Amino acid sequence: MMTGWTGGQYSLYRALLAVEMAHVLCSRIPKTTPIGIAFLALGLLACAALALGWRDRIAAGLLVAMIAGVVALIDGAPLVMPGADVIFGSLLLMLHLGVPGLPFGAWDARGRTDPAGDWRMPSWISHLSWTLLATVYLLIGLERISGVAFRPAEIDAGLLAEIGLVFDSAFLIAIFRTRWRPAAWIAMSLWNIAWFAAFGPAVAGSNLWLLHLLAFDPRWPPGPVAAGGTGGGYGKGSPLLRRRLRSLPSKHPLHPCGGGRIARSIAPTFFPDREQSLRRHDREQG
Repeated sequence: MMTGWTGGQYSLYRALLAVEMAHVLCSRIPKTTPIGIAFLALGLLACAALALGWRDRIAAGLLVAMIAGVVALIDGAPLVMPGADVIFGSLLLMLHLGVPGLPFGAWDARGRTDPAGDWRMPSWISHLSWTLLATVYLLIGLERISGVAFRPAEIDAGLLAEIGLVFDSAFLIAIFRTRWRPAAWIAMSLWNIAWFAAFGPAVAGSNLWLLHLLAFDPRWPPGPVAAGGTGGGYGKGSPLLRRRLRSLPSKHPLHPCGGGRIARSIAPTFFPDREQSLRRHDREQG
């Protein structure tokens, strides 16, 4: 099973991930020694490679070691618990390592005949991202309700925190009820925006938003992108192609409502419901 992410969409996400990792590294520069700065500079070069899609798997592996190792040591590990940006940054980079390489928009994918390259994101990435995100949201909601809040202003927002726990629970249930995910994702997005406007960003900050974005599936909204391909073309299963075929004259051999051999041959791909009806009709007439 695959998600609805296209290569171009993921390349944009990869660039955002690289910018966030660069922010994590740069925020530690004032806290470290010249040797530490040299390591962080190497990490910034890896961020540039990750953003461009040039040897991005090697760059991501280097950044995992850099953030989980060097940055954590700068923060005081192992005596001090790593910061949320270190934990989430490492998780996001490891998820990137599980995504197929060479999507459209990557530097290493330039020059190939098919720009899309039949790239698809496996669905387990989306499921794992959703599971991690639901767990984090539930823990944050319980933390707010318990009174051990992250900021004093949030302690006075007990009622709002209880309302937020409803969204957190729905998000958790959507791990198993995938049909709930579009509504749960939108509701949680609006809730996070409202909480940010009232109390500022969550502890995980933009790292959490990147994980939230990765849990999104472009197949949810209707349109050409939801059908796969690079979006907007006449690719296999494209709604644009369906509409174009339906606009043909009824006697045209490609018209989906015709009974010609060509129409029947394309029906399983573009009109699966019609193909089932035809098969049922043939059996009844048979």
